[in-house]
Amino acid sequence: MTGFGRNFLPGPTDVRPEVLQALLAPMFPHRGPRMQAILAGIQPSLQECFGTAQPVFTSTSSGTGLIEA
Repeated sequence: MTGFGRNFLPGPTDVRPEVLQALLAPMFPHRGPRMQAILAGIQPSLQECFGTAQPVFTSTSSGTGLIEA
């Protein structure tokens, strides 16, 4: 162990160029039509994952947003 103690933070991490390029794209609203389409697209997989034919409700809020809801 060095004199700096134990550090569990990740150090410099290599990031692939295509990931860095994707980070340059503009963000889209998490409650907008594009996100609605993404959530609708994953609905069948969520239903399979949870073993249900009923809709699986997702939230784009923080955990406290669900408590407030």
